[in-house]
Amino acid sequence: MFRWLFVIVLLFGCVAKHPPSSECNTIKDCTLVIKAKLTSNLSVKETSYPKPVVISFLLNDSAEVIAYEVLTDDNNEALEKAAIEAIRKSSPFTELFGLSKPDFEESKDIRLTVDFTQ
Repeated sequence: MFRWLFVIVLLFGCVAKHPPSSECNTIKDCTLVIKAKLTSNLSVKETSYPKPVVISFLLNDSAEVIAYEVLTDDNNEALEKAAIEAIRKSSPFTELFGLSKPDFEESKDIRLTVDFTQ
């Protein structure tokens, strides 16, 4: 069974922190790198949304997004669209190429949580 690579983008602290190096050799390191990449491509108009949005997306062997699915059903279209656009802009996720082959295969199924609740 695939391990989920969890990426959580939070409102507070994302802008103030320096993004990690774009290279990663462990799933934990890649989580931080991908979080920084997605955060840099996330553009939202509001500063607060009532609920987080969760999106699952799949990568091919070239680390390109080939499919995505919104897992939350909260009618939060603006945040969903912003998260999907951030995923599209961030693809391909070539940072994952530093992982071992088994870890890369397990990391091709990613779950993104975008949380701007207060």
